[in-house]
Amino acid sequence: MKQKIVLTFLLLTATLLPIKADGNHDLIPIYDLDLQSQNYILVDPKTGQTLAEKNHDASIHPASITKVLTVITAIEALGETSLDTLYTIPPEVFEGLDPIASVAGFQEGDQVTLNDLLHGIMLPSGADATRAISSYLTQDPEKLVVKMNRLAQRIGMKNSHFVNTSGLDDPKHLTTLDDLALLLRYALENPTFESIYKTETYLTSSTPSHPNGIELTNESLSVAHQKGYTMIKGAKSGTTDLAERALSSVAEDASQSYIFISTNAPFENRLYTQVIDHGTVYQHVIENYQYVPLLYKNTTIQTIPIKHGRTDFEIWFKNDIMSYLPKDYDPKDIKIEFISSQKEFEAPLPKDFKMGEVRFNYKGKQLLEKEVINNEIIKLSYLKVAFEASKIIGFILAVGLGILGVVYLIYRQWKDYRDHKYYLKKLDRRSRKD
Repeated sequence: MKQKIVLTFLLLTATLLPIKADGNHDLIPIYDLDLQSQNYILVDPKTGQTLAEKNHDASIHPASITKVLTVITAIEALGETSLDTLYTIPPEVFEGLDPIASVAGFQEGDQVTLNDLLHGIMLPSGADATRAISSYLTQDPEKLVVKMNRLAQRIGMKNSHFVNTSGLDDPKHLTTLDDLALLLRYALENPTFESIYKTETYLTSSTPSHPNGIELTNESLSVAHQKGYTMIKGAKSGTTDLAERALSSVAEDASQSYIFISTNAPFENRLYTQVIDHGTVYQHVIENYQYVPLLYKNTTIQTIPIKHGRTDFEIWFKNDIMSYLPKDYDPKDIKIEFISSQKEFEAPLPKDFKMGEVRFNYKGKQLLEKEVINNEIIKLSYLKVAFEASKIIGFILAVGLGILGVVYLIYRQWKDYRDHKYYLKKLDRRSRKD
């Protein structure tokens, strides 16, 4: 009898163990696209799988991509507070404002909505807006960064530390592309954040200096659309001396979405180099790759025999196993193999016992790996143990009987020999008497 088990996986990287490598070992190679950005990462936002990267785990300066964290932290801190709530911007917002920081255009004493401030952070990258929302939430223009760091740690940004709310260069204001991708994936799950991140233009409430409101524009998103990169649906840029030209973005086609984050596109090259890099990558992916099943759900990969187990186990998955492959791929080039964690499995086995890994390869390149963890106790079959014991006992009995038989034969031969010898002696005595 066989029993099917659904494989359970360790989340985030663990169930799905993406193969992170650079150059032509990327799942979707982009090393030959002549990108200007020195650091980048391409991620599937649904699974978190890294599709391509360069310096994904190096410490980098995020510039105003920091404001992704600023906005999602503010949204969560606001809770059920209406975004239509009015707030009068206090003077301390401008007293410590760095003169090189970009601003949305708010003035001291402006009465604006919280929604105005959030859009003022994201679209024009306004440090005046980051300091204003921080003042609203913490009564200090920069104390929101404390909440930002707490959120970063909570969601698993283990290699990040933020010093300010706007992303201005600081030796201690550091992160990694892996952490930024994790952050953006997390933030995009929030509908309010997603809406703001994907907004190209926004008109604020009326202010004394702008009676008709301030028109805010996400310049990177606007330029992307002007250049024909309509697949780019949201973006947040950053520019500082240490980060140079940086950009985070999300793109969508008919069936898939992608996140691309880059830093250090040089200043001296053409204008909006970072936007061109993003558009180039997305075009390449959409035109040449597709998300396809490597293995359909409920398809048995292999049956694992369990010694003394009540059943054997079939390895299968309850969902299709998907990955990115060239549009002209041949299914025959997909190879699936199970790597057992040990030579033999013997019951009982506890729940969550690691049985091994299933590896998916395409033309010799490993696409992904999934750990096989049994999701139920594999119980001992006492009947099988008894049967095994009975075979051993039967063997021992058979050997014992065989030995007895041999002893008996030896005894009979000895007895016959003795009797025959006695008979001969008896005949000899009779012949002497005669």
